[in-house]
Amino acid sequence: MFTGSIVALVTPFEEGGHDIDFKAVKKLVEMHLLEGSDALVIGGTTGEGPTLEKEEFCQLLDFVVKQVSGRIPVIAGTGTNSTKKSVEMTRLAKEMGAAGALLIMPYYNKPTDQGVLAHFREISKVGIPFIPYHHPGRCGIELDVETLIELSKYDFVCGIKECSKNNGSLRELLEKAPDTIILSGDDDRAIDMIRMGAKGSISVIANLFPGYWKKIIDATLARNFDEASALYALIKPLLWAISLEVNPQGIKCALAKESKCKDILRLPLLSVTDDTREEIHAALTNFLTASLNK
Repeated sequence: MFTGSIVALVTPFEEGGHDIDFKAVKKLVEMHLLEGSDALVIGGTTGEGPTLEKEEFCQLLDFVVKQVSGRIPVIAGTGTNSTKKSVEMTRLAKEMGAAGALLIMPYYNKPTDQGVLAHFREISKVGIPFIPYHHPGRCGIELDVETLIELSKYDFVCGIKECSKNNGSLRELLEKAPDTIILSGDDDRAIDMIRMGAKGSISVIANLFPGYWKKIIDATLARNFDEASALYALIKPLLWAISLEVNPQGIKCALAKESKCKDILRLPLLSVTDDTREEIHAALTNFLTASLNK
């Protein structure tokens, strides 16, 4: 249902970080529509969802859903480590017209695999397509393959965003449940994961150059690996620079350099250090030069 080049959209803020910059949101969404992104994720980790108040989240989601007007799916980041809150946020997303939801595994309280399954069983009762987000690095839990297979069979589960970096488990999952839609959550692993059977990516770098990233994803899905690898080689140094600090600090720095949104984040996130900014700006300049000359 949700495949291809999906963008984990940043949330632009006004000076001081107190208010969402809806003018910048509009510009970003129009860019993604123009350049062919296949779907947008609103209010996820890259969108600083944990710092958005419920009212702000609703305003942002409503704004984007109305702007997109059905042209591409809008997926709402509704996951928390509270089942009750996750159900509430997912229900709100459904009521506001989101096409689906992205839900991080319950973090910090570290439930058992059975607890995770119970969590998602409750969310499935909301009745909206959703994508569980498997990220042991952020959540502190790594599900085994059998649990992921069971989860993939739940009503309304339409894919799994995978960031475990465990290629062995991914291969086993795709061998045992080949119909499972896997989406890469790591830009640097997207090509390799699609080679193994993933159906697309939920990307950070696509905030910056959505059309270019879509070319990479589409070429990989078409099994044109030489083309995809050549395109990826040009953007790889920029990916590395943006990843020097925690996401979305790096991508907001790059977006600001390209005048696409302000370099403003909400605490506890900060703008990147001067050294990292220099690395990002240099990598961005080199990428633009290389891609223009290609």
